Amino acid sequence: MERLETDFADIQELIQFTFTEFAKTGILDMTENQILGVLYLVKTDLPDDDPLKQKLAYYWHVSGPSSDVVCSALDQMISKTILQTQGLYRLSDTCKQSTHNGSMSNALNLVAKHVSAFTNPDDMIRNVYKHSPFLFYTAYKLNFKKKFEDYCSHILGNDKYTCSLDEVLVLFRTATLALRAEDGFSDFEMIYNKYSRALYILLETDPSFDEHIEKDFDLARELCNEIWITFAHQVRIHAHDPYYERLINDWRAQSDSKTSNLKDMVDKFSDSVSRLPMPEKRLYRETEETINDIDQGKTKSDSYPATNISK
Repeated sequence: MERLETDFADIQELIQFTFTEFAKTGILDMTENQILGVLYLVKTDLPDDDPLKQKLAYYWHVSGPSSDVVCSALDQMISKTILQTQGLYRLSDTCKQSTHNGSMSNALNLVAKHVSAFTNPDDMIRNVYKHSPFLFYTAYKLNFKKKFEDYCSHILGNDKYTCSLDEVLVLFRTATLALRAEDGFSDFEMIYNKYSRALYILLETDPSFDEHIEKDFDLARELCNEIWITFAHQVRIHAHDPYYERLINDWRAQSDSKTSNLKDMVDKFSDSVSRLPMPEKRLYRETEETINDIDQGKTKSDSYPATNISK
């Protein structure tokens, strides 16, 4: 993320007001993602002709909506009006209450409106992800990823049993179908497809099959996260405000590197799982058809036009 050196007085006013509104609910410490989430929702509600809407420049990435502009404004406030400790931010006790000018009243009212929905972290994330540019954000990141990682931890003996195999398979199916609905990710889909086939074989194998299966689950869990990071690096190229056009070439290079590394990891995972018996049960029909479609009809994607997320 690129930190900027410029004047962001109006954005800093929004940030300070966000802390003030959260304090009314008893929340004094905030994460960077909470601040980004509130101001992103404010941006989505602002009218198109409001200059602040364009100034709040965002792109979608690993943790959801991100903004170099907002993060730079926050950085400038540290040690002056904001204290930072172990990744948490808090308004300084010596911070004076700011005087709000009339042109900011609409944005400040929107901050107050959205803070009320952020008292529960899970509700906060889902509220923001309703605006995600791709269905895969919710289906994979919010619904499948954590459940699957918890299931792997259980198999590896690290955590209690919190999610059934059937639930994991249903969420996996939904995520796969959500990815198939997206355009512009053909190269990523082919890698995801190979992972999906190998993962299904692993999940349908008795965890006591041999002494190597724990390594397979450990790699599957690692790949689950790498798949998300790789997808998010591609999303950033597609879903960003015009402000970030100057960074696209760098973003493409980073995405290509991530995709290449993911392919190598998935190849290794697939080779390891190939020793396991083929499951007697078939994949869900829709999931199997989706994977076959990718095998038969997908080619490496051409450049995909960026999505302006200002609206």
